[in-house]
Amino acid sequence: MARTSRIALFVMALLGVTVLSTPGNAVAVPAPTAYNTYTQFLTHEPRNGMPESCTQRRIYLAVGEYRWGGEMKPVASGAAARGLFVDAGWYTWRDCLDPKHKYYSHKTSLAPEDSSDSGHTYGFEWRLPFSGTYTWGSSLEPVDIDP
Repeated sequence: MARTSRIALFVMALLGVTVLSTPGNAVAVPAPTAYNTYTQFLTHEPRNGMPESCTQRRIYLAVGEYRWGGEMKPVASGAAARGLFVDAGWYTWRDCLDPKHKYYSHKTSLAPEDSSDSGHTYGFEWRLPFSGTYTWGSSLEPVDIDP
């Protein structure tokens, strides 16, 4: 009798391990928003002729639709975002902030590394309410990505 209950206990434990280790329905976790940003002191009254600032990174993107927006924190996040469809591959992502008379011209570009395609460019204008330390750049938020 003791042997039968030990065998039954072993079978039950084995079934429990099998049930727990059997893959179920996978839940797709959306990719996080990617950022290309730079932190620096900015004046609220820029002038023509002040030096331009740029930052760039290399990024791999899956094929699909992204929400591409400008970042200027603490003032704005995802500002003037637009939709962008890209093919899968490696890209050079560059953001430049060019001081003008009382505003900043911000250009962001995304260029595929393995193609003669010049890529995509998007621009913003920023008028800052105060001088201080800002984190500026752009963001790519996955909207409809093929796995």
